[in-house]
Amino acid sequence: MKPKLVISYSEIYDQRFQELKGIKFEKPEKINEYKKKVQEEWSKIERKAFDSISKVSGLKWREGKINCYIVQKIQPFSNPLTIPIKEDTETLMEIIIHELVHNILIQNWGKVVKKDYSEKYGKISNVTKIHILVDAILKEVLIDIFGEKRIKKHIKRYDKWPDYKKAWDIVEKEGSKKIIKDLI
Repeated sequence: MKPKLVISYSEIYDQRFQELKGIKFEKPEKINEYKKKVQEEWSKIERKAFDSISKVSGLKWREGKINCYIVQKIQPFSNPLTIPIKEDTETLMEIIIHELVHNILIQNWGKVVKKDYSEKYGKISNVTKIHILVDAILKEVLIDIFGEKRIKKHIKRYDKWPDYKKAWDIVEKEGSKKIIKDLI
């Protein structure tokens, strides 16, 4: 299956998130133009991204359409795929790919081996446990799409979040290809 990512904006979805965070909601200006810009940027890498995620993970896409919702101020998450408004489209494309890695794993959860790295690396959070496999796949996919130089910059961004940094440290120590082979 060849999925399609559809960039969407739902005013009520955005409004609810802002209200839950105690932020007075104001519909973003030029949201339609922004949505179009993100869809255009995504379309440049869409086929390669979906194909690479599937090839690297060895998993198949089970959904033909994945909606990607834009919300003003949010930590991205995978289901439903939700991303923040960001002017930096380079980082935004990496965020979308990261969340799509989560998506393919969710769609194939029965094929994922649950391995506990805490014996080897000490106590690790659930965030770290989840992201060991996600980051292993993500590393290989980002190298495939953008090259080796960009992955170093991507990993460096996670230094400020200890749980995510720990997952990246484990991926770097164990090796991304070995982790993928062991866990799928």
